[in-house]
Amino acid sequence: MYNSKAKISAITILVTVGLVVGLMIMFPFMMTNLDGDASGLGLVFVLMLFGPWGTGILYLSTLPFVIVGLIFGIKMLRGTSRKKLISYNVRMLIATCVLAPFVGLGVTYIGMLFSMSAINLFFGLYGFLVAAAYVICLIMQIVAIVLLKKTPEEPAAAPAAGEAPELKTE
Repeated sequence: MYNSKAKISAITILVTVGLVVGLMIMFPFMMTNLDGDASGLGLVFVLMLFGPWGTGILYLSTLPFVIVGLIFGIKMLRGTSRKKLISYNVRMLIATCVLAPFVGLGVTYIGMLFSMSAINLFFGLYGFLVAAAYVICLIMQIVAIVLLKKTPEEPAAAPAAGEAPELKTE
């Protein structure tokens, strides 16, 4: 019952993780094209401001998100307990919020290069798609937490006739 409410959140997390992994794989292959509309001084400013740090920030922020997203996304797909699903969503929400500024800086770097026609259309649109998926992932985690908290707790099933009741040990 609870798993169906958290399944959408888990799927959006896993889709976002897949898109982020794709971005991490494609990022080194984004070739800069200095002819066309790109102004030399503006491009130099962007590359000096974000260049070595943009790449490092993108990888250092997305790697923890990918690891945490895979772990909690898979656990949410398997989990059935209401408390565990709420806990996984809260943990994933914290990780998403903490890493959001760093992922935002990396995607801003791609967006600035795209706006100056320094990268081709596909890479620019893919960067914006990753940013949109990240925001949707964040929103879906909040929605899943609210839905799971509003759902009433299922009562424990009574033991069938002839069975001994289970003892809880904590």
